[in-house]
Amino acid sequence: MTKQYTKNETEILLMILYYKSNNGTIPIERSSIMDAYREESIYTEGRNKNLSKNIDNLIQQSYISAITKTKFIITSAGIELIATGKSETKLRKPRNTKRKSPNNDK
Repeated sequence: MTKQYTKNETEILLMILYYKSNNGTIPIERSSIMDAYREESIYTEGRNKNLSKNIDNLIQQSYISAITKTKFIITSAGIELIATGKSETKLRKPRNTKRKSPNNDK
């Protein structure tokens, strides 16, 4: 059995939206998302700066819908992704950390 942990920031955001929206039944404000990050002790400046981009990604993937510029609701596709735990995120191959040797030509 494998555990289906969230694999990227948009999935973390989707999980927060799901739980803060009472399991997808009520809309959630943008400010509530940031409050949830703080409540869960996962707030970072990077998450704050990338929030708009991550929200746009979820909208493009049809996992959430924008009601207004600052109010969102999770779609049935978003709820299904959370329920199944099956992400389409691909795992990255480890990067080659081999360093080039310095040039000794003089």
